[in-house]
Amino acid sequence: MSGQEISAEVLDFVREHIESHEQLQVLLLFHGACGRVWSLDAIAATLDISSAAVAESVLHLQRLGAVRPVGGAALMVTYQPSSPELARTIDRLSAAYVDNQLAVVKLLSSNALARVRSRAAHRFAHSHKRKPDA
Repeated sequence: MSGQEISAEVLDFVREHIESHEQLQVLLLFHGACGRVWSLDAIAATLDISSAAVAESVLHLQRLGAVRPVGGAALMVTYQPSSPELARTIDRLSAAYVDNQLAVVKLLSSNALARVRSRAAHRFAHSHKRKPDA
């Protein structure tokens, strides 16, 4: 895939499910160490990102179905996609990141910018709603 376009499947997955670079890094860390049980502190230390960003990312990935707590302990987590389809998509995302890291990072950046614009437009529209006459 080096120098090639990112597949539509991966593009859609990133647009719909990955909101930050930290989420991507945490997901790729789990994917690359399949079967390992991670503490939030170990993730933060390995990736050199804040504990708060790790906690938010792990929670997001749990909701997505990519990771799950181990032994009921929310602070210990392992990679376990909830479906074979999700696992395949994450495999493809990981390969795309290895082959074309810049394109994946640009995609994340453009998604972040689109979210900011969307929120701003939404706030603007709601702040200028005409109030009914009393």
